[in-house]
Amino acid sequence: MIKYFLRINLILLLIIFTYDIEAKTINKPKKQIKLKPKQNEKDKSKSKSDIDISRKIEEKQKLLQLKTLEFEEELSELRRKIEKLRMKKEYEQAKMEADLLEFQKQRINAKKDTEELRLKIEQLKAKLEKSQQELQLATFEIEKKLKLSALNAEKAKANLERINSENELNKYITVKKTYPDNPLKKDGTLIISDRNIKLNGVVTMVKARYIVDRINFFNNKNSKKPIFLVIDLNMGGSVWAGALILNAMKSSKAPVYVVVKSMAASMAAIITTLAKKSFALPEAQIMHHQPIIDVQNYVANTTEQEYILKQNKKWAKRFLGKVAKKMGISLDKFIKEMYKNSPNGNWLEFADQAKKLKWVDHVIKGVEYNDISKLPNKLDYTRSKFIKELVDAEDEQVHLSKDNKGRTLMYIDPLPGEIFFIKKHPKIVIR
Repeated sequence: MIKYFLRINLILLLIIFTYDIEAKTINKPKKQIKLKPKQNEKDKSKSKSDIDISRKIEEKQKLLQLKTLEFEEELSELRRKIEKLRMKKEYEQAKMEADLLEFQKQRINAKKDTEELRLKIEQLKAKLEKSQQELQLATFEIEKKLKLSALNAEKAKANLERINSENELNKYITVKKTYPDNPLKKDGTLIISDRNIKLNGVVTMVKARYIVDRINFFNNKNSKKPIFLVIDLNMGGSVWAGALILNAMKSSKAPVYVVVKSMAASMAAIITTLAKKSFALPEAQIMHHQPIIDVQNYVANTTEQEYILKQNKKWAKRFLGKVAKKMGISLDKFIKEMYKNSPNGNWLEFADQAKKLKWVDHVIKGVEYNDISKLPNKLDYTRSKFIKELVDAEDEQVHLSKDNKGRTLMYIDPLPGEIFFIKKHPKIVIR
């Protein structure tokens, strides 16, 4: 922009300088031609020549004046253009100054806005810090309340647990545990310690292994205090399983006593009779009979059936022979007495008569469990649960089924060659 202005000024100076030169030239005083008086012809011709020159000069002067007028007109036009340029320059300069002023104003406003923005930012920062502090304080208060609530909840839970514990403890009666060498009290009550094993349902190999391991466990814990096999209801079972239990009872350092509370039949009766010491409640029943096996359903071959019958007699001699010996009679007499007392050979006696026959050693007045006795829950005493306890859910050899009339039957799946001492019953099937 500055170069542009300098160029215009230079042109103006050049035009003004040229104009001054021409003005001086035009305004230069003209030489006056003095006319001489007429002379001779020679002088006349000379005068004529001067006149022509003067005329030419006048023409040139007129031409010069014309050119001067044209020049002045052009100069005027140029001046107008220069004036226009000057005005344009002044306008542009004024505009530039106005723009500059506007820019400065905007800059001032921007600076003002920046300052206001900075102040707002500072205010927002202050508010944010205050909000953060308030949030931290609120969070602290909430955490405090949560901890207090959690503490109160823990106290309430502890209090509830204490109440539940007290209620639960009220369901138990804690008796001081004793392990007398002679558990039969003078009043005829038998003290059964926590060293007891249930022998209910059917005597199978699975159950026999469990009982044998329990006997060994109690022996390892204490080899002197009595172990009790408690029979609520047992219909007998496998001769192999019964042999395992009898051998464990015989080899046990701690005495193993059998307690019959309801019914001990067949294999369970043999275990009761051959125990080191046995006890029975007055209304408990003991039943002896010969071993049985359904040979027709078990095998089809006659020769194999005869072999199994021979094995059956051998087992009868081994088990029932020992029972007869304890009674003080022969095996043949014992078998005769079986069928004498019952046409089907199921010799069933109550505890008092069983004691006379030496099937049990003591008829007791009652049973006292010397451990923690829990208040009974009615829901635990249902027919289905009782049947499941007799069957043993884990024992796949014994299972329940339905006959064609929808009645529950207990099935025993024998192992190959297995013989049973089990009470004959219409709802107990061996096959």
